[in-house]
Amino acid sequence: MHVFVDTNVLLNFYHFSKDELDSLNTVFASHEHGLATVHLTQQVHDEFSRNREGKIKDALNRFNDAKVTVQPPSFMKDYEEAKEIQS
Repeated sequence: MHVFVDTNVLLNFYHFSKDELDSLNTVFASHEHGLATVHLTQQVHDEFSRNREGKIKDALNRFNDAKVTVQPPSFMKDYEEAKEIQS
């Protein structure tokens, strides 16, 4: 089996869910075991190199912008640690 991996597939690695990452890992594991041949062109390599940093920055920005709300149980509200956790 021959598999061509597009630049966007490689760049989306930074946004994939676990299931999608497992699928991509299966493709590369098949290549390592001789069950598939993965083709990457020089153009794919160059595009990945040019755009990788931007994808990482975007993923970090999404992570930093995520809002996490922590509501400790009421019996903990007077503890200093609970105030730290909320901030």
